[in-house]
Amino acid sequence: MLLKKILIGEHYVLEEGFPIRVKIKRYFCHDCGKKSQAEFTGFFDKFCNLSNDFKNKIINARENSWVSLRNIKRLIKDWFGIKVSHETIRKVLLVEGEFYYFNDELKLSGYYGYDEQWERVNGNWVYYLVLFDLVNNVPVASMLTEILNENVIENFIDMSIPFKDRVAIVTDLKPEYDKIMSKLGFVHQHCTFHLEKNIKSNMEKKINKKMTNYRFELKNTHPQYSDDNLDEIIKKKKEEVKKEIWEYIAEFMELFKQSTFDEAVEYIEFLKDEIKYYSEHLAKYLKKNFFPEYRKFLRFLEDDYKRHLEPTNNKLENFNGNTMPKYEKRSYRTMQGLWSALMHKKDGWIKRRNEDLTN
Repeated sequence: MLLKKILIGEHYVLEEGFPIRVKIKRYFCHDCGKKSQAEFTGFFDKFCNLSNDFKNKIINARENSWVSLRNIKRLIKDWFGIKVSHETIRKVLLVEGEFYYFNDELKLSGYYGYDEQWERVNGNWVYYLVLFDLVNNVPVASMLTEILNENVIENFIDMSIPFKDRVAIVTDLKPEYDKIMSKLGFVHQHCTFHLEKNIKSNMEKKINKKMTNYRFELKNTHPQYSDDNLDEIIKKKKEEVKKEIWEYIAEFMELFKQSTFDEAVEYIEFLKDEIKYYSEHLAKYLKKNFFPEYRKFLRFLEDDYKRHLEPTNNKLENFNGNTMPKYEKRSYRTMQGLWSALMHKKDGWIKRRNEDLTN
């Protein structure tokens, strides 16, 4: 519904797609000298010419997509034949208050995921911090901040999760997280997906460096080879080297498919013996970055946490991927604009999740 003033005391009301002219009565009090008029309580907010129902339609559009304000304006024009200003839509979508959200309807499970996202606002980086309940599969809290350091992360988690509700938490592999989670009293599970991602990224760099050196050697020993010949040789060689290393990585990742902690420990002993067959760089990486602290990656298999803790942060990654998708082009001039968009997307995600649970 759209209420638009056209003459003093008269308005257009769009009801179910049809424009209707109505008169709004105005009153004058002879005793106090004040003027007043009839209100549409429950249908229109004061001093607003958009009905609550129509505003909800605008909010729903943002909940389901990163559609821009100008595109929402075009959609309204196409669907309803109504011209609504860019600024009016911006005000409808504005979420007031501090840049902190807490899900006060949630009974905390004790098991969480934590992650950070980065976004540019007016050319500067801002940081979006999220806590996610792994058992209830729903966000616990989120915050938008211009500063990111250990104190900010610690304070955010500390004020969002009471000490009595802290059991275990999953994060990626940033070194500072160990200190923070230990101080806050969490059992800290390192994400195995990020472990695999880091291993492959590290190996990719080593392989590329090796291929660069190999190309240089070939050029010196076989000056008759053209650049195209060298490209073809290097491509084939790289595929062979990468295939072998990726097979060993796959064998290593089988560790996290073991059924019990004891079985995982046995598999680690197997890997320690098998590692002599691995490529030099992969063996060196695992000896330095995994074996000395392997238990941090296997907390999810320990009996005390096995039913609820997960090896990865995939649930939170999925939430962030749907509420802040990297493939969507977007630009924000203010933190409040970004925060409003994030909150609407969060609300839309929760609605869809609840619908899936009830269907």
